[in-house]
Amino acid sequence: MHGIKTLDRSCCQDAPSHRFDLEESVMIHPQTAHPTHGRRNAGRTGLLVLAVLTAMAFGSACSSKKAPAKAPNAADKAAKGNDKAAKEAPKAKGPWKKKVPIEIDKDFARRARNKVKVPMASPRKALERPRTPKELPTTPFDLMVRTLRGQVNTSFSALERAPKSVAAHAFHGAKLLSLAKLEGDLSEIDKASRIATDGLKLQPKSPQLLALRIEANFSLHRWDTVAKDLAQLKAIKADHDMIAPMEAELAWNRGDIKTAAAMFSKIARDAPSMGSVARLAGALQTFGKLKEADQGFARAETLYTNSSPVPLAWLYVQRGLLRLHSGRFKDARVFYQAAHERAPGYPMATEHLAEIEFLLGNTDRALELYKAVIKQTDNPEFHVAIAGVYDSLGKKKEAAEHMERAKARNLELMKKFPEAMSGHGADFFLEDGQDASIALKLLSDAAKSRPNPESFQALAEAQLANDKLKEAQETIDKALNSPLSIAEIYWTGARVAKAKGDQAKTEELKKKALALNPKISVLEGDL
Repeated sequence: MHGIKTLDRSCCQDAPSHRFDLEESVMIHPQTAHPTHGRRNAGRTGLLVLAVLTAMAFGSACSSKKAPAKAPNAADKAAKGNDKAAKEAPKAKGPWKKKVPIEIDKDFARRARNKVKVPMASPRKALERPRTPKELPTTPFDLMVRTLRGQVNTSFSALERAPKSVAAHAFHGAKLLSLAKLEGDLSEIDKASRIATDGLKLQPKSPQLLALRIEANFSLHRWDTVAKDLAQLKAIKADHDMIAPMEAELAWNRGDIKTAAAMFSKIARDAPSMGSVARLAGALQTFGKLKEADQGFARAETLYTNSSPVPLAWLYVQRGLLRLHSGRFKDARVFYQAAHERAPGYPMATEHLAEIEFLLGNTDRALELYKAVIKQTDNPEFHVAIAGVYDSLGKKKEAAEHMERAKARNLELMKKFPEAMSGHGADFFLEDGQDASIALKLLSDAAKSRPNPESFQALAEAQLANDKLKEAQETIDKALNSPLSIAEIYWTGARVAKAKGDQAKTEELKKKALALNPKISVLEGDL
């Protein structure tokens, strides 16, 4: 049976662009339209490990001025009130600790539904709820996308007129990559990388073009190419502030977690922005520091000063994921809904709202959202997800049709982009009725190129599915012995221990997983 996945592979996380100011960048899944659905490794579409923070520059597609406030909607009306009514939570540890109190309003969802007034927050206060459009206005999503498409077309024309211009290559590649990431189009991401390569033939030491190619190849999981280009950036003494976040992300993906975490902390402390503080919050989440992570995400929102809706929607998805993986499904929905309202054509927001609606039993709404995002992206993982919804309704024919489409798309994309699709394709082949041996090969290759704890956890699942118990134990031990404290790692460890007949270890790891997420079996399946 097809389950629902709520997490995508942490390696597929995005964050601030290294080409533009952090506040103007869009944090989007390198394959934004490729979150992981199914039973295993649920939820990694945005789970912050945020581990490939490379993103777009939507801010430049919009005016840097604040968009005019819209007429207040129901949520805006619910948010009217007195700032004095808000309570403050204990200060969090981190670069935000002495700057911003956290407003507690845990009943916001209930109050909003009942149209009860809640406090209106000042921009300086970090909230345990999403800000309403009245509190933080942003440009309409459709307008932003039209502007970006226009920039892509204009920059393409400029490049055609001046094919020997390094600046034209950099500008068109950047705009194309921004749009490609929003739409989850791997072919266009690859095209942006090739545009950067063409420009580097004209000027091999261009920091802008090297950074552009790094960003694209982060999204495509071409770690060796990323490492070579980073070395070149360092050799030409490019700006340290541009290099440092990329080095940290590469270290994370290569399994040097402690070094990467220290770098994230230093970057957030030295240059606090929405992107840097959110990235550190994501790392804290993977260390099991959920309270500090939540307060970090809340703090990050107060640092956003641009007008693009997408970075804000991205942040709300991350805050929703934190709640989802704490077993707070209804609270997660509040943030997913806010993300979708800010950016209704943003695949990450749409698919996460769809999955939470399904988890909460709202199947009609889930189907509506999945149909929309499938039409937009034809993402194979979304086909698997909607198949799960149809399967739950007893509509076997529709479920089978979507599974067939998912298989065809996975095979197509795996052939073109093997590095990027190794994890995502593997999830499909771990589904019931598919070929788990294909998943084992894919995840073995992925763990070699990206030897970090989450890769090991995914590989252990595949080894277990292929009855390779000894190998599964060796692999999951690598993840369990890492600094990360993630419920999915403990859950897989408990599965391996159960398969070995070690009841004491099974219970120990199960207890750790449930302490982080009491509803993990809903996302990952029973042991």
